[in-house]
This record gives sequence, C-alpha cells and structure tokens, in this order.
Amino acid sequence: MKLKVLQVDTFTAYEAMDVWGISKAYEKRCIIKKYNYRRVALCLGIPLMNILLYYYAVWFKPDFIHLGKCEIIKGKTIKKIKNKINTKIIHFYGDMRQELQKHVVDIGKYADITLLHHKDKNIIDQYKNAGVKKIGFWWMGADPDIFKPMEVKQKEYDVVYFANNSDFLPGHEERRKLIKAIADSGIDIHLFGNNWDIFKNHQNIHLHGFVQQEKFAKACSKAKITLGYNAVNNVYFYASWKRPFGCMSCGAFHLTVYFPGLDEVFINKKHLVWFHSIKESVDLIRYYLGNDEEREKIAKCGMEAVHRNHTWDARIDEMVAIYESLGQRTRFKDYFSRSYEN
Repeated sequence: MKLKVLQVDTFTAYEAMDVWGISKAYEKRCIIKKYNYRRVALCLGIPLMNILLYYYAVWFKPDFIHLGKCEIIKGKTIKKIKNKINTKIIHFYGDMRQELQKHVVDIGKYADITLLHHKDKNIIDQYKNAGVKKIGFWWMGADPDIFKPMEVKQKEYDVVYFANNSDFLPGHEERRKLIKAIADSGIDIHLFGNNWDIFKNHQNIHLHGFVQQEKFAKACSKAKITLGYNAVNNVYFYASWKRPFGCMSCGAFHLTVYFPGLDEVFINKKHLVWFHSIKESVDLIRYYLGNDEEREKIAKCGMEAVHRNHTWDARIDEMVAIYESLGQRTRFKDYFSRSYEN
C-alpha cells in the first residue's frame, strides 16, 4: 500500500525548483496532497491558514507530513495535528542561516524530526539547546528529466556561474573576488543571476540574469566549465542545491571550491574537480579549457554519478526510510553517511 504524504510548501514560487522536484518524486511512489501555505495565507491570513492546515491534515490523515520552509506555520498547529491524528511530522529546512530561525525552533519542538541540509555542529547544538526534539540530515537532489544535456551547436561559454549577488553570508564577498580574478586573467565568465551590475563594464564578464529549468540546462550545455562557489564553504555538507547536482546532472564539467564532506560523495578529478584557493581555480580553469577530452570524460562520469545516486527519486527513497525509522525505537540512522558506489 502506498504511503500518504501531505507536502506543505511554497508551490507558487516556481523558481524554487526543489519544491517541484520533491513533489514529482513523491508522486511516483506515494499518494500525495499539496498544501500551498503561502498562497492560502495571502488570501486568508496566517491564523486562518494554520487552522485550515489542521483540518486538511485531519481530513487526509497522511502517514507523514513533509513541511518545507514553513516560516509562518505555528508549532501549536503541529502539536494540535499530532494530538488529533496518528501521523509523523518531518520538517526539512533547506536554507543556510547561522543564526537560529524562530519558526524552526517552534516547529521542531513538536515535529518528529527536523532535517537540515548541512552538518554544522554549532548550529545543530544551538537548535538542540533551544528545544528542537530531533535533528537529522537530508540533502538536495536533481531531476534528470529537466536537468539534462541539451542539444547545442557548440560549447560557446568558457565558464558559467549560477548565483545571485548578495551580502547576507560571509562568502558573497569572496565569490566576487573569485569572479573578478577569473575575468582579470583574461577568461570569459558568464554570470546567470541577479544583482551583478557591479561587473557590467568588465569586458570578460557577461551578465545574463536569473534563469530557471530549461534555460539553466541550456546554459550548462553551452558551458565548458560550470563554477561552484558557495556563500559558506566551511560547513560540513553544505552546498547550494544547484551546485553541484544541477550542473552535473546537465552533463557539465563542474569545478567547485572544496567544502567538507565533498570527498565523501565524489572523487576529485573523476566526477568533478575542486580547488582550495582563487589562484588554484584560475590555474585549473586554464588547464581544463585546454584539455577537452579529459574535461568531457570527467563531466560524463559526474553526470552518471548524479543520475545514479543524487536524484530526487533517490532522496525520496531516503525520506521514506527516515519516516520508517521514526516508528522504531532504534537510534535514528543518518542515511547520508554511507559511501555511495562510485
């Protein structure tokens, strides 16, 4: 019998492609209902949205409720649902914020497990001390039906980087330095994202604006190298969901800054290539731009690894295993600590 899942998330935000990838994977193996909490709140207000969530859950009686960001879902709503029906609550908080998020704490006091997409001990300890009941780990994935190689005449972009220019995390300034260093070395770099006007007059930097879905895949397919640089690069297992999985799923050669845990998932110079400094990144870009056959061999191997182990289908298999473990008295298993077949 299929599991019944209620997915509570931001379905109006189409740029949040992970939401749709998660939903699509659920639909393949579960009976799923969706609750767009932001749309309901916009129409009816936050208090009524929480009330309607309670009644919707009581009506549907899901085996578990998958909460997305849910910044306006109240902990008391979760408590009320659990007191009424036999269901598990799994809250996946996929943002990277080094300060505690009040709603994560509020929900986490009643959720069966709160899943983060990093393993920063300091942040985890803060949540535990604040009363979050149980914390686990769940990573992002890719949808290979969308993030796939596209037919192009040629790879016309030397380097492509997907990101918005911001300043709320420490790595934003560093990645601006990285982009400038690459461009100053005479290498063309194409930026896909918002707020990059600071580079509009640099002859080697080309601005394209934010892209979604097929245009993302098209840009990857045109790129000789896709660049990875997170806003935080010292947190265990933290990476933007687009980087590396989205780029690699599209068949792109991915050059990324090293972050802790990366070598537990991929093999350097087999699936992708990583660097530790700006100078090393520039040197590696020059090398791989001049070695097409080696670069494309790594790109193909990386794509196969993502399609084998890092799709949303694989992540939902892990989520179901997490749900099943919640009904056992044994210690919660970290489903991402195992070594993947390479």
